[in-house]
Amino acid sequence: MIRPRFLARFLAKAAGYFWLPCPICGEDFAGFECGPGLMRPDGTGQCVCGKPQCVEFAEFHNKNLFERNAKVRRKADEIVIDRRYLFASKFVGDILHIVGKHLSDEDRQNEAMREIARELGDHAYKNGVYILTDADRAEAGLPPRGLTGWTKAELWALENRRLEVMLNPTPPMIFPQKDEPK
Repeated sequence: MIRPRFLARFLAKAAGYFWLPCPICGEDFAGFECGPGLMRPDGTGQCVCGKPQCVEFAEFHNKNLFERNAKVRRKADEIVIDRRYLFASKFVGDILHIVGKHLSDEDRQNEAMREIARELGDHAYKNGVYILTDADRAEAGLPPRGLTGWTKAELWALENRRLEVMLNPTPPMIFPQKDEPK
């Protein structure tokens, strides 16, 4: 049974559901009529209506977006995700988020900004850029860093290396003597 749209809207408002347009077909739908979510490249998502063509499009889009963004490679029956790409993308995203605050809307739409993002991403990926945050360290069970950016054990190892270099005797240096002119 197909409900009239005004009835669906009334039920949505009465029950506290949202009433929004579908991002694919543009027709308004209620929160209880949701299909799958439509993922965006920035990691957020939006619900689509329950029409079969919208559901099919959202599932196809999400699959392609995941494979494009995570550079998924299939080996036999397992999926291998290129984490280096994800780390580089996060790094570039953080930089562009900060830079974007200082740009006008026109500058953000500019092709040059996309080119900068591509170059930064390629450079970060090629060089293996990874930001190890304090939350990452805590999750991995590593000790927290101090104000210098090093842990106590790392500082101790650095200081021992410096002391070792300072305490080692320098090798003798022999300089050849030049004949003095007469």
